Amino acid sequence: MTLPGFRYHPDPLSTGSVMRSHARCVCCGAARGHVYAGRACAVEDDEPGIRPWRD
Repeated sequence: MTLPGFRYHPDPLSTGSVMRSHARCVCCGAARGHVYAGRACAVEDDEPGIRPWRD
């Protein structure tokens, strides 16, 4: 799957904010081919695993 366009971040793959992955989102369980690799504020400190966009 290709990434949608992000108005304020036109190339998140090159900056490392998003990475290709077959992992499932830790929030919703969806596997979209990419996960958010940036920092997230959470109770537990897990590996990157939040999908970068919502349908």
